[in-house]
Amino acid sequence: MDFRILGPVEVWHGGSPVPVTAPMQRAVLTTLCVRAGETVSVDSIVDQLWGPQPPHTAQVTIRNYVQRLRRVLPLPVLETVPPGYRLAVDPADVDATRFTTLAEQARTVASANPVRAAQLFDEALTLWRGTPLADLGDVPMRLVHAPRLEELYLGALEESFEVKLRLGWQARLIPELTELTGSYPLRERLSRQLMIALYRSRRSAESLTHYGRVRDRLVEELGVEPGAELRRLQESILREDLTLSVPFVRITADPAPAPAELPPPIATFVGRTVELAELRERFESPGPVVCFVHGPAGAGKSTLVSRFAHEQSARFPDGTLYADLAGNRSGVAPASPPAVLTALLAQLGAPPTGDIVSAARAYRARQRERRMLVVLDNATNASQVLPAIPDEPGCAAIVTSRRPVAGPDGTVHMHVDPLAEDEAVALLARIAGPRKVAAEPDAAAELAELCAYNPLALRVVATRAATRPHWPLASWVELLADPDRRLAELADVRASLLVSVEQLAGSGKETERAAAELLSCLRGGGEITQAAAARLTGWPQPLVERALEELVDAQLLYSPTPGSYAHHGLAGLLRSHSA
Repeated sequence: MDFRILGPVEVWHGGSPVPVTAPMQRAVLTTLCVRAGETVSVDSIVDQLWGPQPPHTAQVTIRNYVQRLRRVLPLPVLETVPPGYRLAVDPADVDATRFTTLAEQARTVASANPVRAAQLFDEALTLWRGTPLADLGDVPMRLVHAPRLEELYLGALEESFEVKLRLGWQARLIPELTELTGSYPLRERLSRQLMIALYRSRRSAESLTHYGRVRDRLVEELGVEPGAELRRLQESILREDLTLSVPFVRITADPAPAPAELPPPIATFVGRTVELAELRERFESPGPVVCFVHGPAGAGKSTLVSRFAHEQSARFPDGTLYADLAGNRSGVAPASPPAVLTALLAQLGAPPTGDIVSAARAYRARQRERRMLVVLDNATNASQVLPAIPDEPGCAAIVTSRRPVAGPDGTVHMHVDPLAEDEAVALLARIAGPRKVAAEPDAAAELAELCAYNPLALRVVATRAATRPHWPLASWVELLADPDRRLAELADVRASLLVSVEQLAGSGKETERAAAELLSCLRGGGEITQAAAARLTGWPQPLVERALEELVDAQLLYSPTPGSYAHHGLAGLLRSHSA
């Protein structure tokens, strides 16, 4: 379970909130959260809830609150341990403890590795959801703990700004520091940091103007001058002191190795010269680069992206992440958005979080100021991938999917077609053996055509040919020449195609179910028009048009011209094979 007190008090379990609705129950739970894993006496809980004048029924009331909490919490974590109660969880299950741990880790590495320190501070600060314990009213424990927690937050925030100023990130700090100095006008450290950020951004006049506002407020409200450090900073700015320039920071390597999660590249990769050149050109654009690659079943999308990602990995020194979203597996549900983020966070060395909002925050914090490549393979819809798309300028993402998936603004879409004939023959030679292909060039070309130049089909046939070295390629041509038998011989291809059909047939959308039904009526080969499909089904023209377009999106048909359709390669054999 995940216990949260850095904002309104919340409990999460399995990605869903646990309803703890009564304010005093939340107050009891918070008292135990603050000392998670320790025994808290009933007297101490009474004091935290009512102060020096509790009601005479206080101890009985506490017992009732605990009983109600036990009924609500999904796990037996509230233990009775005389003289009180204990929240029997890992202290790290409480967000305040995680915050303290992350902030301390940041302080430990700040001198040697300020970049890592900045990342850790950001990860800690993303745990904050607002005013701590905001929904507990005026119970004494909130009046004690909320200011303490807020001071910890502000202290960590100020320390994170110090680290980022050392790194020369002053320009990006100015908006946040401007807002914070308005909210906390008497915190001189924040004002000092804003003045330095403005000065280093060649905005000396604004820096001095801010000092004047701070001084006027201190004199008016407290009757004191700014502290010595702030006064010295003002004098240094007036002198244009060179020591205020951005300090040189030697950044040491992160002690944790950068993640390298890409699957191994395919050794028998061939061709795709045009596609690789297009991807390289896209990756020369200003970041973050986001590229969505889609195409029919077995077209080699994942193989292409794996090859390109390995080629580009040196440009992303902070690591490469990979997640298979399981969008095209029979009998396997596609990965949910929280599951995708949890998998990526694990690759980054981060613990799982309770819900997708927290996971997204932690994911963004881990990527801040880093250069990383994220590969999301076999996606089905935008909700799967959008939370995992990085927005850092130094990062990039490549998404593969069968049907086109909507991406964020600036996404580049790329369609992958089957191989060219010479590439298809080259793939046969790489797997079945160059001598075999050289001995029967016509059979090799015919075999590539029977496989519709589909890389998956070619790999299946070439692998079988390699395991039967005495069979001539012509025998495989004869075997696949019968359309009714071809998909039976290419079982992996058939299974991959049927996933798309099953997804349409099982959809909750009428047009997708209609698309599956329409596909079962169409015969392979030849042009398909909207008018012909309408006559075949007897459906209204608008439904026919939408169903045909769904089949195009599912990569089972393609549309060479508006209103005209044809089967995508081997997909045209599905009906005859299943009949």
